[in-house]
Amino acid sequence: MRRGWAEDGGILEIHVNNLGQPIEETCSRLASNLGVLARNGHLAPLTYLDWRHVPDIGKDAIWTHIKENTNATDQMRKFMITSVGRKWKEWKAEVKRQGYTKYMTNEERLKHCPPWVEESQWPRLIYYWDSDKGKAKSEKKKPFVKLDNTTHIW
Repeated sequence: MRRGWAEDGGILEIHVNNLGQPIEETCSRLASNLGVLARNGHLAPLTYLDWRHVPDIGKDAIWTHIKENTNATDQMRKFMITSVGRKWKEWKAEVKRQGYTKYMTNEERLKHCPPWVEESQWPRLIYYWDSDKGKAKSEKKKPFVKLDNTTHIW
């Protein structure tokens, strides 16, 4: 991961509102960098069923990286880690669309590991998504599709 999240390669100055949420022009740069962290399979492996199950050691390393590259305070940790968790979940769904749903057989799926996915994790993801438990979880979520930031029922 690169150091220095600001445009000049330095520390990204984050300004927050009274709720501790980032505001102003730094939001998109911050969001982009948090997305990069969420896609790091060493820090946040996709093989966990839920962000809450990702080990604290990974979340602590993510927080350390955020602190090294921004002026984030300890009061912002929960917001930042939660934001990375949302991006992790979105990334996992995108990985499933790119490499699992798109192909009909596990043999094809194994050949098409999406970029940025740890190759060692890919077979485990396929195995889970192909399992009865994985399919049942997917079916539960199927009636809801997110379009234009709103939830719609099929």
